[in-house]
Amino acid sequence: MGSGSPKVSRVTQPFPSHLTLVSKRSDAHRAIQAMCLATLAAMLAGCGGESPQIGRLWREATGQEAAGRLPPPGIDRPAPNLASVPPVPERPDLAARQSLTRRLEEDRSAAERPAPRRDPGALEASPGAPDIAAAPPTPPRIATAPAVPWARPRGAPAAPSIGPAPTPGEVPDLPPPELLAPAPPPPNLLAPAPPLR
Repeated sequence: MGSGSPKVSRVTQPFPSHLTLVSKRSDAHRAIQAMCLATLAAMLAGCGGESPQIGRLWREATGQEAAGRLPPPGIDRPAPNLASVPPVPERPDLAARQSLTRRLEEDRSAAERPAPRRDPGALEASPGAPDIAAAPPTPPRIATAPAVPWARPRGAPAAPSIGPAPTPGEVPDLPPPELLAPAPPPPNLLAPAPPLR
């Protein structure tokens, strides 16, 4: 036991791999928990103080908002009996019903006919509002334009006359072939230089 090497070797060895993963995971979890707590604290800090909307919502929910109002009309009367049915109304006599039917038929036939056209000039001015015209205003009169002379003014030069179209002559000969073909490229572009031996 004098050397003590087995005890020292166990202490100096690194942690087993599964313990290292656990410690890394717990560090990640702690970091996520810290971020969540910081976010929650920031969100709750925004709720500090009483905003007017939240205060009004609280007063409406607890009934404090309605404390100063007048009571609704009819609150002192008993609730209506919904099981009761009002009496059947009296039926009008036959002459009144026929008169009503005849007027409805006349209205329907008048709606089917097109409306007669009215002359806007025949409308009378509105008695209640004198500023409103009975008809649209007449369009303004436009001054007449001066006449354009179609004859040539004195002293103007005469337009040149175009004579008859020229007649085509003979077809010219083609230029020589050396003028038609492009110039040959320089000799150093035709092929690579031969290797030196």
